[in-house]
Amino acid sequence: MTTQTSAPGTGGGPVQDDLEIASLIATRLCHDLSGPVGALAAGSEMLGDPDFLDETAALLAHSSAGAMARLRLLRAAFGVAGGGTAPFEETLIAYTDAVHGADATLGFRLAAPHLLDQGVLRQLALNMVLLVIDLLPGRGTIHTSVSQTDQGPLIEVEAQAKRLTLQPATLDALNGARDSLSARTIQAYWLSCLARPFGGVELWQDEGTLRLSARLSSNGF
Repeated sequence: MTTQTSAPGTGGGPVQDDLEIASLIATRLCHDLSGPVGALAAGSEMLGDPDFLDETAALLAHSSAGAMARLRLLRAAFGVAGGGTAPFEETLIAYTDAVHGADATLGFRLAAPHLLDQGVLRQLALNMVLLVIDLLPGRGTIHTSVSQTDQGPLIEVEAQAKRLTLQPATLDALNGARDSLSARTIQAYWLSCLARPFGGVELWQDEGTLRLSARLSSNGF
């Protein structure tokens, strides 16, 4: 099934809408960072016990790396376009390892990697991958393709996993609906906002497979 997502709709007013979106994004960021930050706090409390110094050091190192990986990607995905200097693949691999560990496998086919040097395209691609990372129920694969076509840049992200489904609320958010936004669906809505100037994101899904694509206008690129 293929779906062309629409542009975001309007809510109860610009100020109230902005406050709602900011609040939901802040909640999403706090949720993503709470695990590793909480582990760091727990590990610091164990430093006073000499019997567990090795275990504590390992815990702190692992939690610190996980927190930094999440922070680096979230800053690039939700912050000012172009934020962060880490390579595209490295940012996603580190984040996915922190969230899914060995259960998620990433693949990249970047025929036109220079396109990701442009802040808005990099941010759009990161958010497309972030959405499907969030949808993985467990073990799965994600392949990202970035190419230059006659019609303009093309970004494609495909995920494959058992029981991979897109919930109606997430699809509504990806279509720009505000009615039932939550911290769980705000990332899909944010992606719809980023893709709005380029005509939205095209979605194709079948049992165990989901593909997102964005074909951008060649104007300015």
